[in-house]
Amino acid sequence: MAYVFERNFRMKVRLKDLWDVRSTGLGVIEMIGDNAEIEIPAYRGEQGLAGRDGTPPKLHEVDTVDDVPTDAELTHDMIGHGYHVTGSRDVHFVTTAPADDNALRIETLYDWLGTQGETGPPPEFSIGSVTTSDDVSNAQIEETGPGAYALHMTLRRGRQGAQGNPGPAAAIRKAADYDNTRRPRANEVPTWNAADKQWQPRLPRSAMGPYTLPPRSLSDAHANPLSGTKKILMGSRSIPGQPFDWHPWVAGHAQANSGITARAGVEVRIGPDEDNSVVVAVGTAVANMSLYSIPIAPHFDVEVDPDSDHALIPAGQETVMFVYGVRTNSSIDEWTVHAGGTHVALQVMPAYTAADDDVPAPDDERRTVIDGGDAQA
Repeated sequence: MAYVFERNFRMKVRLKDLWDVRSTGLGVIEMIGDNAEIEIPAYRGEQGLAGRDGTPPKLHEVDTVDDVPTDAELTHDMIGHGYHVTGSRDVHFVTTAPADDNALRIETLYDWLGTQGETGPPPEFSIGSVTTSDDVSNAQIEETGPGAYALHMTLRRGRQGAQGNPGPAAAIRKAADYDNTRRPRANEVPTWNAADKQWQPRLPRSAMGPYTLPPRSLSDAHANPLSGTKKILMGSRSIPGQPFDWHPWVAGHAQANSGITARAGVEVRIGPDEDNSVVVAVGTAVANMSLYSIPIAPHFDVEVDPDSDHALIPAGQETVMFVYGVRTNSSIDEWTVHAGGTHVALQVMPAYTAADDDVPAPDDERRTVIDGGDAQA
């Protein structure tokens, strides 16, 4: 006997996502108490079009919470914008509420920024080994200490290229070991400064000059008979300061005449003034005639070498060259040194001795001096 009864219950329908609905075509109803669930096969639709790209967050820094926009101030252009209050880790984002017809609203994400960590030490990199290879290129990093790394590289060797065109000569002023603090002056050449370990522009340490006193710059030196005059200044000229210590090297000639017993000559001195000058050249009579020529040659009262202090003019110091007509014997006859026949020239000789390590070692084997024979033969 069949019974018919009625019962009230709540039914929940669940669609089962399948591609092939015809393979089963069956639904399942499950009833538990006053609840019933029915599972019905449903056809899965094709994949839809890709959605639009999302909006990346854009953060704005504000001073206080009162500076965060209210819901009434929001516009769709502000979606994805976040407002960070200075000193806080929270960020207030503008978003939509799907359950409220996508209405615009502010959503606060707490601790979104996290806590700022301490600044770590910067890594230290160094180049380890560098080798070449014909067929491989690679690099390996070795940790040599806390935060320290060495880079070992193997570089592939390239093919030998064709010889290029010669490039322009590089300016010496751009060299790392050249002192370019000032431009070279006239006649200066690069000179090695061992103390500074640099090339520097300097005047060459070679004979410089001449500095001359020609006839028109001199006056006659004349002594009357019985005057007893022994020395008369004929002329002088200043010698400018030089870039190094130096000795004078003087040469010249003069013309003189005198009485039967007198003899006239020339004396050249150098110094800051007449009272503090020293003899550096002399000229004496060579014949017993009424008019005679006098050669002027270097002359020092003591032995002089490149390091001597005698007649040494310090670098940068201005000095004066004095030319005198002198009586060379004890006669009291008249004598004259004529300016018209006198000329004196001075050359600057650098005063220095080469360092031991600048002097080349002599050959172990003595060189043979070739005898050219007697020149009179």
